[in-house]
Amino acid sequence: MRKVISLLSLLTILACSSTVPVTAENSLDHHQEQTTDLVGQIDRQALSDLSWYKKNYSSYTPEQTSLEALQDSLNDIEIKVFMGTWCHDSKRETPRLFKILDKLNYNLSSLSLVALDYSKSTPDGFEDGLDIQRTPTFVFFKNGEEVGRIVETPRESLEQDILKIVTSQEYKHSYQD
Repeated sequence: MRKVISLLSLLTILACSSTVPVTAENSLDHHQEQTTDLVGQIDRQALSDLSWYKKNYSSYTPEQTSLEALQDSLNDIEIKVFMGTWCHDSKRETPRLFKILDKLNYNLSSLSLVALDYSKSTPDGFEDGLDIQRTPTFVFFKNGEEVGRIVETPRESLEQDILKIVTSQEYKHSYQD
């Protein structure tokens, strides 16, 4: 029974949707890829120095047809990115998002990047009122109002999901009914 409980605890820690804080007793090697996880509002440069970011950014090729459709759709969109430098989904999706935005010449001053701790929070409460439960969560705003979000993984592709959100097509993130 003790082994079953230990295994269940381990699986919970591995999921980016976990709310279990990592301690010295239950940390995993992949959580220690970097010596300190980033927490709080950060800039892109903080990610650009990380090996996983460089690798996943350079290896991703955005879908050209979707990029063309998105070309003028992000002009008045603000994006808030909530991610964890400890989270495998964030390590995969956040570099991809930046690659897409770079290809579209998106004005990065309209993007805020927040690194969350394991409990999906920051000391300054950047996530307050936004119901952030999983990482990464990309929240899209138009005129100050949320128009949609991508949670943890896209449903179709990151490009297609963004296109649906910013062009007001029907879209539900991965955890909506």
